[in-house]
Amino acid sequence: MVRKSAKRFAWMLAGLLIVYSAVRLMAQPVTDDGVPTYLLRVTNTLYAPVEMSVDGGKTFLVIGRVIRCATMVGADGAARQAGRVIRSGHEGIAISLGGKRILKLLPQLAVAKACLEPWAIYTNIAEGKGIFGTLGPSVGTKVLLPLSALNTAVSYSPQIGDVFEFTVDRMPPPSFEPSAASRLNDWKVQIAQAIQVMANDYAAGAVARAQAEHRLIVSGFLTLKAKLPEGEPDPIEFVRFLVDGTVVQLTNVPPFVYRWDTRSVADGEHAVEIDALDRNGKLITQASALIVVQNHPATSAASAP
Repeated sequence: MVRKSAKRFAWMLAGLLIVYSAVRLMAQPVTDDGVPTYLLRVTNTLYAPVEMSVDGGKTFLVIGRVIRCATMVGADGAARQAGRVIRSGHEGIAISLGGKRILKLLPQLAVAKACLEPWAIYTNIAEGKGIFGTLGPSVGTKVLLPLSALNTAVSYSPQIGDVFEFTVDRMPPPSFEPSAASRLNDWKVQIAQAIQVMANDYAAGAVARAQAEHRLIVSGFLTLKAKLPEGEPDPIEFVRFLVDGTVVQLTNVPPFVYRWDTRSVADGEHAVEIDALDRNGKLITQASALIVVQNHPATSAASAP
């Protein structure tokens, strides 16, 4: 169990400068009936991207981020068949894990609540928008679950890193006008364009979100430093530095510092993580942050809507 205690592991993120690669790839409309309308992938990790794909999973576009992870499952008598969406709407999506167990995917709260649902993965996507709006998965949509969630005889608790992938097949509504011969293909093109707009809007809003949430906006070099307390009962032997889930440095040499040139990535959001490991590579504790890299502010400003 990962312990996130400030007393056991004090992190100093100095000069944080990272960018999540702004989405540059255009979504390619899918016209093959064997390919789902879109895939939706959500990882139960703080600041993990909420991603959509219209080419069967070859490329994914970022439309949001996870801002709070699920730590347990909820109970719902309607959750009988595992790996299905049982509710979908403006206020969130409910996934059946089977055995009357559910997990939720929820939008960002417009108003802070004193009690949050521990069986929910919260995102920074607004209520009624995107996957919580007209592009939401319909009831009955298949969801690929972590293997550990499928065993109803064992008490399952969502783990950090668990991935949930929705395979969404949506038919055009009756009001969709094109001829029958091109109806499905034109519908998929329209969906692909809408997803691309969502991804572009999300990337363009990175600086504004960081300013509103008082997060770091950095440029140049980023110095990441893990400051470890004395008298640690579980000796920390290694420190691992990750950017957007990719390991960029692993060191066993104090003072456990990594100086990273953020110019090696595109301007935008980036998730930074520092992990402390014991001699066997077991994770003892970790810290993470979502920051914005802005090495080319003139270019960023010009591309913003």
